[in-house]
Amino acid sequence: MVIKEKRTVSPIYIENFDKHEFICEYHPITGRYTERLRDEFSNNELATGYYVKVNDSVFGVFATSKGPVLFRNDSQFLLEQGKYHVNVIERLGKRIFCLAIDGKGIFETEYEKPKYVNYDAWSDEKVVDFFLWLSQKDQNKFHDYYTIKNSN
Repeated sequence: MVIKEKRTVSPIYIENFDKHEFICEYHPITGRYTERLRDEFSNNELATGYYVKVNDSVFGVFATSKGPVLFRNDSQFLLEQGKYHVNVIERLGKRIFCLAIDGKGIFETEYEKPKYVNYDAWSDEKVVDFFLWLSQKDQNKFHDYYTIKNSN
């Protein structure tokens, strides 16, 4: 489901998926974001989620009370269990991430395949590639983890 009415007023702070030294201040209501060095980051609480930058766009996922939300800049998509499909295809040395909701293609983005540089011997592709990581998640566990539970 494409989210048209955005209600979260406060910014959320999300860790970069592959560059630990960066944090993203993301404003769900506007889609505005600022990437900051972790050293500049104040004591604001980090939201459950990750983001990456691809070319001039920022992509990420964060937890909400309704479930995981995937965003691309100011566009947000609620990933309802069983209603979305994400996959990564390889074409001519590049990768393409595809999002479909209710069987309808929402967007595709082409990106460079991440290189295994400065990673430990135990890392595999889904550890260094945000989109591949996202496409290989078990939807039930993913939805449960990225759903904020009431503390009542």
